[in-house]
Amino acid sequence: MLLYKLYPGNYYSGESYEINDTDTIPGNVSDVAPPEIQQGQYAIWFGNQWHITNESFEASTERKSKEEEHRQQLLKLEESKNIPSKEVYNNWNEVREHRNRLLLQSDWTQLRDIELLHDADWKAYRKALRDIPQTYAHASFEDIIWPDMPLEG
Repeated sequence: MLLYKLYPGNYYSGESYEINDTDTIPGNVSDVAPPEIQQGQYAIWFGNQWHITNESFEASTERKSKEEEHRQQLLKLEESKNIPSKEVYNNWNEVREHRNRLLLQSDWTQLRDIELLHDADWKAYRKALRDIPQTYAHASFEDIIWPDMPLEG
């Protein structure tokens, strides 16, 4: 029986080997031949069939790590939304610093490998944040109304 060795994440390693039909099939292998792939493509064993992707195992791991980091950031943001805060600003530098922190907290929403249900709301929120200095240029700092963060996704 011909077996095809898998790397972590079930990526095909490019290696295959033969075992006897009476031998126990080890883990991290498939007995189904992987499909023909082009350069820059990768075969992944998923469920009971092969899939072709353009994303390497390393890139997939990095993307998943970033997605988890963004998910954790969102959870922290959701928790903090319930705490009312009225900051007092003494100058435009402090206002811009606060605005920049809010923009940084929502940067993850602009990654193109993330699909958001409320994408337009996030774009409007971020634009409103960027426009704070112009919108309130002639107002007192106490009059600044910060836009509400959109719902998740």
